[in-house]
Amino acid sequence: MFEQHDAWQASNIGLPKDAVALLVILWALIILPKRERQLAGESTQAHTQNELFEIVKLTPSAHDASRGIPENVLLEDYGKLLGGKARLQQFALPQLSRLGFIERRNKIIFEGPLLDLAFDYAEFAPRILEGALSDLLKQRGVLEEREPNLEDDA
Repeated sequence: MFEQHDAWQASNIGLPKDAVALLVILWALIILPKRERQLAGESTQAHTQNELFEIVKLTPSAHDASRGIPENVLLEDYGKLLGGKARLQQFALPQLSRLGFIERRNKIIFEGPLLDLAFDYAEFAPRILEGALSDLLKQRGVLEEREPNLEDDA
């Protein structure tokens, strides 16, 4: 899936490119925020537990920290990019569900038992976050270059 030196980090389990792309998107939308909530809970817990008899606040469990994504939102945002809404609904989502990456309940996509294991968080999260951030900054820079500054004209 993502090459590092001469070895691949993971196989694609025979998934077509659009399903692999959808898997990456779902991992980024479900697992990254879950990890951020868990890490934020751990850091606040460490700061607040200075007293001997203070109430212990546990880090949210994986199930509590994970949130679902409505299918219609996913299809609207990424449907055209990943082969069309019909292809996603009829092929990619059911295939990811059968493989255990996601669970579909009441038209909401939840984390399946294997989604968290699909990618190495320590290696993959910075690549997504830094890559997405650099893309956004590049787009903003391009937009600012295209649009003249109105204050300079006045």
